Amino acid sequence: MLLAYLQIGIKYMNIITEQMERNLKNKLMNASWVCHKCGQKYGSQPENHIATYHMDTCDVCDDYTMVTEPRDYRYFRDTLNPRNKQDDKN
Repeated sequence: MLLAYLQIGIKYMNIITEQMERNLKNKLMNASWVCHKCGQKYGSQPENHIATYHMDTCDVCDDYTMVTEPRDYRYFRDTLNPRNKQDDKN
């Protein structure tokens, strides 16, 4: 009986994790403004790149802070499509 409860719990946790991943990907794909913290966490900045920041709400973490456009972090392409990370090395 305990094993059945554990299996149900694991199944539930997997469903929750999948939903959270989908929600994050939707946020990244639809973000208009992104803070530096989220940009570094989910994207990458080109070398010697200059970005213009202003005060607004980050569409990823919902913090009111300095934000810029997702293009300054390559539109999060490393997170949204991990194959791009390998393609950049070649």
